[in-house]
Amino acid sequence: MQRQSEKVNLIEDRLREEQVRFLCQPAARVSTSTSMARTVDLLREDSGGCVIITDASGDASHSEASEDASANGRPIGIFTERDYLDKIITMDAAEWDVAKDRAVESFMTAKPHTLSVNDPLAELIRLMTRRGYRHLPIVDDSGFLHGVVSAHDIIMYLAEFFPAEIYNLPPKTNQDQKFDRREGE
Repeated sequence: MQRQSEKVNLIEDRLREEQVRFLCQPAARVSTSTSMARTVDLLREDSGGCVIITDASGDASHSEASEDASANGRPIGIFTERDYLDKIITMDAAEWDVAKDRAVESFMTAKPHTLSVNDPLAELIRLMTRRGYRHLPIVDDSGFLHGVVSAHDIIMYLAEFFPAEIYNLPPKTNQDQKFDRREGE
């Protein structure tokens, strides 16, 4: 029993110490005026399951200072696989013919929660678990999009660093969580 407790403490310590930047992946991004057809195409490509909608507030000095993800603008919305299933897939062909030319702004989840690249992984997991998010935009110190972290990224991280602990965990009896909010709200 002592050994299992030590392993749990090891995992918890690692999650408190490791920063979100470690798991951050490049994010597919568009502006608010991008068509739904283009946004859905990006979502279907290797987008990691979401498209981040950014503003055009990136100032010139910020953009010229680096060519990394921080020059991407500030996240003002998110469009996820869940949004696609809830809002788009249920449309008939005539509805889609109209919707595909509309701006993503009409379908996105506005004002998504974000975390800083410097926040600990424990905070990321806590927020995603409590709010039912599967994707979370990650911003730099100036609030510019750095990337995104998905639930899949977290699972792969845990499985890589703690394979025996993860694969041998007993199932929990309260796994039937239901979420009353859409992702990103």
